[in-house]
Parts: sequence; structure tokens; C-alpha cells
Amino acid sequence: MKKSIPLISLSIGEPLAQDIFDEQNRLLLRAGTHLSDQYIKSLQSKGIETVFIAITPQIENPSTDEEKPPEKKPPKKKLSSVDLRKPYYDLLYEQTRVKARGYYVKIIHQDFNLKAREFTDLLLNDPEASLNFYLQTKRSQTEYNYEEYHVNTGILAALISNWLNLNRHIIYEIVNVAMLHDIGETRISPDILQKPGRLDKNEMEIVRTHPNIGFEILSKTDWLSSRELLGVLTHHERLNGQGYPHKLLGSQIIIHSRVTAVASIYNTATTDRPYAKAKHPAKVLSELRDRSFGELDSKVTRVLYERISDLISPKN
Repeated sequence: MKKSIPLISLSIGEPLAQDIFDEQNRLLLRAGTHLSDQYIKSLQSKGIETVFIAITPQIENPSTDEEKPPEKKPPKKKLSSVDLRKPYYDLLYEQTRVKARGYYVKIIHQDFNLKAREFTDLLLNDPEASLNFYLQTKRSQTEYNYEEYHVNTGILAALISNWLNLNRHIIYEIVNVAMLHDIGETRISPDILQKPGRLDKNEMEIVRTHPNIGFEILSKTDWLSSRELLGVLTHHERLNGQGYPHKLLGSQIIIHSRVTAVASIYNTATTDRPYAKAKHPAKVLSELRDRSFGELDSKVTRVLYERISDLISPKN
């Protein structure tokens, strides 16, 4: 059964009984989605006042007047790799679509955003289990591919953002940036990206156009915020002004770019690529910490080091 309920009367966690569309008939939320505070605020901002909620009819038992003792709630189930595996593979599929749409300069479907948010909520319900899942997944993947790299960067960015105690809505944005940041590379020749050796000056200049290309591709997607677009554009900027494409300094670089930079460097350096072998995670972590003196955000690198250094030491 379903019932129309005003948004202002809803409780967090209520399940939707039917899909919600905006005035342009674009899907906003699917039936079955459990409403979070951010979802409710987002719907209100779009002028949606009521939604249909699934309800379970209550059967009265007039023959029993005795008050029943309160039922004990089962303990909160801890996440397992099984819980995360299916949504992870769903996002890998979404990344194949993103890669194709980037190449053809098409808009990114809203489904990607919804799946990324649902996956982020799942990750942050149990950050410890999510970190273990991430590390296990990384160990099983030896070579770079576009889809795994971007989803893995999104997972690490979500965990780092959570460890920094960032607002959940900002975390959603950072995850989108992390999962879309290299979409501009879909328009660059694989002969350059997969070259087994050092790039020459001209090839390096071409590679350094990918943040601008990514920004232009994603500007066609109306559900992305200006912060998310800026995050993609500036994920290679560095605090000391030595990044690209605009050589921004310090406070000019938003948190979306700072978190994505660290998450992407860690994921890239711990994966085999045509031009370099993977480094041991502990070595990469040490290098990130060294680069935090003027280049990367020290808070971001420090929280990553503190949370995973014991789990990736050579002894383990």
C-alpha cells in the first residue's frame, strides 16, 4: 500500500512507493529509495511538496487488551564485502557508459548520480568495513582500467571526506568529482595515454588539456553543480601554484579538488600503468605525506596516513 505524505511530515528513512520526476519529466529518485535528510531538502528545493510512501497496514487484534512488551531491535548489521560488491559492479557498468558519453561529448545520465549517492551512503554506514573492501579490491586489481580506477578513487575520496567530518552533501559532490575527474582523457589518443615510456613535451601538453576537456564535456550535464565542475577542472592544481591548467594557489583550490588529488594519486601510483609499475602502498603513502609540504593539502594526506598506514605496512 502507498500513501501521499507531505515532505515536511516525513521521517528520515521512509521508503518511496513510486518514482519521482521533475517538471521536465527527468527521474529524480526511484521507488524504493529510503529518504535521507539531503534527499528531502533537495526535493523541497525543486518545489515538490508531497510524495508517495510505502505503508504496511496494521491488523488490530481486539481480543487482546494486554500491553505487549516493547520489541527488541536487532543489532545493526555490519557491512560485508558481499553487501558492497553488487553496487560496486553497478558503478563499474555506469563508468563504461560515462566513458562512452565522454568520448561522444554527451550528457551524463542522472542514474549515475543516484547510484553514486546510494553507494556513498552504503560506504559511510560502516567506514571500517568499506575501507577493508577498498583495500581488498585494490589488491585483486593489478592493472589500470578506466572504470575500476574511477570507482576506486570515488571510494577513497568518500572515506577521506568522512574522516575529515565534511558535510554529507559536500561528500556526495566530492565523490562525483572523484568518479568523473579524468573524463577528459576519453578525448585524448590512447597512443599517448598508454605510451610505454616518457612523454615528450608536445604529448605532455596534450595530456594537460584533459581537465579543460572534462569541464567542457560535463558542462552539458545540468544536474552537476558549479562546485563539481570546478573540482574536475582543478583536480591537477597544487597549493604551491605548480599545478595545471591555471596554476592556482592555496585557497583558490576547493576541497573537492584537494581530496580528489590525493585519492587519485594514491590509486594511480598503486596500480600498474603502461609507463610505470605499481609502487607498494606504504611507499606511496610516504610520498604523499612528503608532498603535503606545499603541494598537497596536509590535512587530507595526514588523515589518509593515520587511517590506513597500519593496514598497508609491508609486514601485512
